[in-house]
Amino acid sequence: MKIAITGTTSGIGKALKDVLSFHHEIVCIDRSEFDLSTVENLSKIDLSGVDVLINNAGHANGGGRNFKNHKAEQWIDILDTNLKAPMFLTQTFINQNQSGKIIFITSQVVEMAMGGDVAYSASKAGISFFAQCLRKEVSPDFNIVEIRAKRIKTDFPKNRKIHSNAVLASFYDTRTHITVDQVVDVIKTVLDTNIIEIVNIGVE
Repeated sequence: MKIAITGTTSGIGKALKDVLSFHHEIVCIDRSEFDLSTVENLSKIDLSGVDVLINNAGHANGGGRNFKNHKAEQWIDILDTNLKAPMFLTQTFINQNQSGKIIFITSQVVEMAMGGDVAYSASKAGISFFAQCLRKEVSPDFNIVEIRAKRIKTDFPKNRKIHSNAVLASFYDTRTHITVDQVVDVIKTVLDTNIIEIVNIGVE
């Protein structure tokens, strides 16, 4: 299969690229080549002939604090990357192909309302509902799958640049989490089966 993946330079995206590239053709969509916050750059992405689109890229940079103190340029970039870019790429994918599978990586935050990461939570909730609505429009030609996971052990907290090195060193020691490999294994299963709708990973 030909599989397009966003955010392949680290975390889940990199792990997916490394594992899936043995048996599939991988199209990497990364910030280093395409600024996911601008329509001009997104418009340059060709998804014709792609069998699967995995909308994985996302961040919460500057989050982890009250929304009052979250810099506007930071939360706007979160919405651009986590919500607007996957919506745009999904539209491109369904316009350039007759059928296919679209996978969205969301989060357990869509299950509950919490303070401290308002923009990130809103972006993930938005893409979750987008996937549900889109499914009603494009099925059965396009298989829409949402991977809804609890906290995953990645460089996510480090990239937000709000924690000290001491906190980062033990960040996952005191917080329930799952591994990148667990997420990759689930996505591999989704690729090989007719699983549709929502797949929960480690969500209690």
